[in-house]
Formats: sequence, structure tokens, C-alpha cells
Amino acid sequence: MVTITNDTLPTEPTANGGRCHDLLGSRLGRRVSRALEERKTFLGWALRTKDLDAVRRKLQAAGWDLPPLTEGSRNRPDGQVLSWRTQDVDTGVESSALPFVIEWHIPDGLHPGQAATAHRGGVTALRKVVVGARDPRRVRQELQLLLGSSSLFEVRDGAEDGIEELVLEDENGGFVIK
Repeated sequence: MVTITNDTLPTEPTANGGRCHDLLGSRLGRRVSRALEERKTFLGWALRTKDLDAVRRKLQAAGWDLPPLTEGSRNRPDGQVLSWRTQDVDTGVESSALPFVIEWHIPDGLHPGQAATAHRGGVTALRKVVVGARDPRRVRQELQLLLGSSSLFEVRDGAEDGIEELVLEDENGGFVIK
């Protein structure tokens, strides 16, 4: 999880020569700006895959109208380049109950989630993403296509689409972030 505020957006060049202000004019940038304005806890979530092309083909075969794949990269402070490809599955600027899909192209051991860190409760595991949806039946079906039958997500009726809470667990037990 990453906390983003207007004061913490980076200004250094990305590995592909872009800058953070380039992001602000994008659909994702507009979603970030809107989430900051509305003081939302969550912006979105990601589904990691090893074969983004296969996921894209599966979704298109199911009739999904997908935007083009996007490539990205950044330089770590140690000079290593982290690169990835992403597939948005929702094209609006509104919050979405659906994750974007990401395929990392990085050396073993350099995934950002593998960075050494210490938490008061020790190792923390994600147990469930709870999303709200104006059309929970549709969102549940779409998530099942993306994730299969899984206990890692729950869909609830909501006034708007988006993440409502994360259920986590550490050495002290389970807890919820809303």
C-alpha cells in the first residue's frame, strides 16, 4: 500500500523519461486527484499476472472493451530499473471496484513488495479486499472472471464503486482498514 498526497508526488524522471506531472494529465492522474480531493482511503487495487497477454485475450473473448496496454518503468535509487505492463479494465475516472492488471518485468528479488520492512505486528498478510458496487451482481461476475472463485474478495452493495475495506492479518490477529 502506498500513501499519496499532493505533497508526496515525486518529480524525478521515470526510467522512460516521463515525469510525475505527465501522470497528472492521464486518466489515472485524474483518478488520483479526485481521490485526494475526496479524501478517499483507497484509490484502487492491482492484480499481478505473469502473462498479461493471456489475461487480455480472456477478457476480450468475454466481450470486454479494453483500452490499450500501458508500459511503465522507474529507476530505483540504486540504479536498477523496474518495468511493467498494465491493463486497465475500467476506463472511467470514477472509482472502480475492479483491479487493474500488472505484469512485472524485474529481476528476482526486486519486486517492491519484497523490500525489507518491519511492522509492529510482524509479517502482515492480505486476507480480503471488500469492494462496494452499485451493481454488485455484475462486479462479482467480472471479479470471478479475473480472479476465479476466491475468498480474497467480497462484493457488497454500495452507493459507489470502489474499495471499502481491506482485511489484513498479522501476528496479533486480524484487523480491518476502512
